[in-house]
Amino acid sequence: MKKSATLGMTLIEVIITFMVLVLLATVAIILINPKEQLSKARDTRRKNDLNEIRKIFESWYSDTGCYPKKSEICFNDISSTTCEICTSDPASPSLSTYTSSVLCDPEAPDKQYLYQFGGSADCPASFVVYSRLTSTYNRQDDIWSCGPVHGCGPSPLYGYDYLVCSPDARLSIANDYHCLDRSGYCTSCGTYQSCENAMHDDVCRIVYASKTLCCASNPSAGYCP
Repeated sequence: MKKSATLGMTLIEVIITFMVLVLLATVAIILINPKEQLSKARDTRRKNDLNEIRKIFESWYSDTGCYPKKSEICFNDISSTTCEICTSDPASPSLSTYTSSVLCDPEAPDKQYLYQFGGSADCPASFVVYSRLTSTYNRQDDIWSCGPVHGCGPSPLYGYDYLVCSPDARLSIANDYHCLDRSGYCTSCGTYQSCENAMHDDVCRIVYASKTLCCASNPSAGYCP
């Protein structure tokens, strides 16, 4: 009987120990949050890449009196003043004169660094390079006031929240946010704070940096083309 009791207690202890280990492992995973840590690592790379791009552009300007033309820095063409940078893309120009680093968004081709220039297309006089971060929004890190819905970037799309720029660059930051309201319309809700209040009051469901973004995400919504 004593032998059976000892065996029984040992089995119970093993089960309890196993359950405690499972609980500790679960808590550790929750605290570490691997997905968030991966997002932070990617955002660190984005910031480092854009800071290096800024240094390259300033060296370029010092050498030539102009910032890079689109054909000298980008692998594609988005609009008359914008294009995308990814030096690992086969169509990208070589930047070997200025860097040996690979400068490309870590989630390319789904995300890309956006180059926007000001002035003449033949001799850009200013620049902004944008990126979209993916880790949890931190207001203290939002030095450009882009907001948690990526309100920086060329209007009307916006869609970015981290950037580097030349000293005289003109930045485009959303000041009239839109939301998908409870009636299924993409409607203006004013400043981001006003939209947050509308969310709290259950008037809005999702906030966007522009009507264009709201309609792109909800093509059948009211007030959309």
